[in-house]
Amino acid sequence: MVAPLNVNKSPIRYTKCFQNATLEERQSMATEIDGAIWERVLYWHHGIYPIPFTVVAIIGVVLYILCVKRAMDEHRVSRKFYSLLLNRAFGDFVACIANTVAILYALCFEHNPGILQILNTLFIASFWSSMCSYTGQSIIKLYGVAKPLQYRRYITMKRCKQFCVLSWILFFTCIIYTSTVVVITTVPSLRKLTDCTSESCLHPMYSGRNILVVVVYLFTLATFGFTVLLIRRAKKHSESFHQSNNKNRDAVKRRFKYPMLKLAIHILTFTVFNFPYFCWALLLVVEDGCFYPKHYNTMNMFSSWVRMSLCVRIIVDSLLSLCFETEVKRSLLKIFGCVKRVVPSASLSTNRMTTINSGTGTVSACDSSDYSNADNVRPLTAEEKKQQRSVSERGLLHKTHLKEPGDIKDAKQVIEVIPE
Repeated sequence: MVAPLNVNKSPIRYTKCFQNATLEERQSMATEIDGAIWERVLYWHHGIYPIPFTVVAIIGVVLYILCVKRAMDEHRVSRKFYSLLLNRAFGDFVACIANTVAILYALCFEHNPGILQILNTLFIASFWSSMCSYTGQSIIKLYGVAKPLQYRRYITMKRCKQFCVLSWILFFTCIIYTSTVVVITTVPSLRKLTDCTSESCLHPMYSGRNILVVVVYLFTLATFGFTVLLIRRAKKHSESFHQSNNKNRDAVKRRFKYPMLKLAIHILTFTVFNFPYFCWALLLVVEDGCFYPKHYNTMNMFSSWVRMSLCVRIIVDSLLSLCFETEVKRSLLKIFGCVKRVVPSASLSTNRMTTINSGTGTVSACDSSDYSNADNVRPLTAEEKKQQRSVSERGLLHKTHLKEPGDIKDAKQVIEVIPE
């Protein structure tokens, strides 16, 4: 039997993984449990290196929040879709603040492993809010393609807000649970009462959280992929339906040309820059409870790289939105005083209704390829609402081959008239 390692100078003392270590393991763990090396890892990898990434990320996400908020207040963008993007931006901001606190703690205070673990958990707000926002947008677009006539009735701004609030309730529940387990494991007096160790308490808790990270990452990509497939199917159906009418066929092509381009770009950045975090979580799920303590300094160094990759994702997302999203860029120019007055782009009014010729009459329908614009232009007047219902009913009569206007009551049971 090899004598237990002397861990008096180790930063991690709440584990029993070192007691029965072999000679080979003792040699490999000599640097992993060295407190002096741990201090250097924290100072450089958690303190110095993340500073430029964090500063740029804070500036970018604050500008993005201000620009989106201004555009939403002026009804120049989709309040539903951009409320989800704003939710992601708030998560990014929380992550940046947590990273700033971690930097100050690593540079200015005596280091405690428990506090660093709690700060790292707060940084997950960026990943969690991104997942909720992108999954929510994919589901909204999916519902809009599957049931376009019911979209405006069931997908409301109120429900988008409720979705965002629920996501934060779940996140803070996770924070409270994680903090509680970390405290009862790392505080010596509480550890004696609970007899918690890294492998008995922390490992099961982190395994559950890491499994959630893996599932969430894959679910976000799967939801987006399924939405794209359904939109492609809807495009083929629309093209075949309007094949005889060149004007309508061209309108369908414009409608489906870039139906999810913005969301696809955000999903791409989410996939690329969260991939290190996905691999990190998957590794900790596969390995046993002693893997992290036996590679403590190396894993702490890797965790800082994961956080910096998430900061890069925040920076890239903010820059892409500020540079290439028209209404967000206009808000940015207005904030810096480059323009005095911002008006909605012409596409906002033209995308509200799509008119399709149908022989004897016309049918007006919501353009489900960009549902976001339908609730952002000025409200319809009473006269416009009356005309909209009249036009929809005439087109419905023609489409269902009804001969008497009185039969419209029965037709409404088959095809729903566009909600106001």
